[in-house]
Amino acid sequence: MQERLFDMLVNQDEITWQAIIYDLVKSEQMDPWDIDINILTHRYLETVRGLEEHNFFISGKVILAAAILLKIKFRQVTQ
Repeated sequence: MQERLFDMLVNQDEITWQAIIYDLVKSEQMDPWDIDINILTHRYLETVRGLEEHNFFISGKVILAAAILLKIKFRQVTQ
């Protein structure tokens, strides 16, 4: 986990929600056309928490994307 965070920081000027999702899809070897939203949401939140633990600045867009993922996950569970 720490190595992935470090790689994301070194390879990019800023951490965006898109970069986090792309990295998760690639590292978890998910099919981009058939993504398990439960796994993606869980891993996304783990990544955001890891960034917070290391005191990295997290943009509001990253938090907004987390909220949207949780809303999508909730809708899937309730249907």
